[in-house]
Amino acid sequence: MAHLAEVLVSKDFGKHHFDVNEGVQFVGRPQLGGFDRTYFTALSYFRPLGGKWGYTGEIAGFSRLNATTPATMTLLNAGAMSG
Repeated sequence: MAHLAEVLVSKDFGKHHFDVNEGVQFVGRPQLGGFDRTYFTALSYFRPLGGKWGYTGEIAGFSRLNATTPATMTLLNAGAMSG
């Protein structure tokens, strides 16, 4: 069992689009009882480049859940094409 609370804030500055996510997740411990806690953070960016093309990037990660589950981080950089 897990419980998750998250906040998303999104803002445009001209052609620049930003999203910020902040969250906390409480993950149940079946054999031990109670919950472990981890925090989630993400910052993403998008900008059109011309025509159907754009650029997007994101940095995101989870804090350490417990002594045996390490923290994680993901980096994304990509071209984007709209349909």
